[in-house]
Amino acid sequence: PSYTIVRPLPAEIQNSIKSLLLQNTPFSVIRKRYPSVSLFSLTRYKKKFLSSATLPAGGRPSFVSVSTQQYIARML
Repeated sequence: PSYTIVRPLPAEIQNSIKSLLLQNTPFSVIRKRYPSVSLFSLTRYKKKFLSSATLPAGGRPSFVSVSTQQYIARML
């Protein structure tokens, strides 16, 4: 398999993103300001700069309601 090597972001952009993350700026706002920065990169920077921050749960959202989940649990 061929891998592409991605260049790191310039230090000034990293610092700008860091300050935005420290101000709890939503990813959507940061993406509008820096469209070339991927969501993966933003998540990585958030983990790096704000180790105590909570990250959004990944994966597909659940379409099963809470009451249905409770019903299923009772049936098991």
